[in-house]
Amino acid sequence: MNRRHISLLILALGCISILPGCGSDDGSADAHTVTVADTASTPFPSVEPGADRLSSDDSGASAVMGASEIPYPVYPNGSKYRIGGENGLKIVLFETTDSFEEVDEFYQNASQKRGMPRLTAMNDYVRYSSGADDRDPWATYRPGIVIHEFNDDQERRAIGAGKKAQTNIIMSY
Repeated sequence: MNRRHISLLILALGCISILPGCGSDDGSADAHTVTVADTASTPFPSVEPGADRLSSDDSGASAVMGASEIPYPVYPNGSKYRIGGENGLKIVLFETTDSFEEVDEFYQNASQKRGMPRLTAMNDYVRYSSGADDRDPWATYRPGIVIHEFNDDQERRAIGAGKKAQTNIIMSY
């Protein structure tokens, strides 16, 4: 297995442990309020990929679990499909039918305004770090935004993304 396959496997395994999410995004590029599970007290049950997807009119687990604001710009054409936590971080996953290049361009512009370094790992995987001292594109245990392009249906299914999703956006904070 090459580094890419190992990284995608680790990413998929990490994402599988994420709790069910909430409905679709409202389309603006500002930070949004998202209901996120309290990661300190909520265990992560095993879920079947795709089984945790909620309809856009479902309010999900609302404020009962605790709410938190995403401190990053949200991609305008992204749809939330999972929320949860890992390594002490709150994590929100978005999918989009837009290309990796379109999503990356959006975050290149947004990250410059926020001072978030762009850490390139591969031509279809990049991480924007929330810290200027962070130099490791594979350090997904640190806060930031990971963008990667799905290569096939197997990758989409492994983390519960929709059949038409082209690009995955993982926000951790």
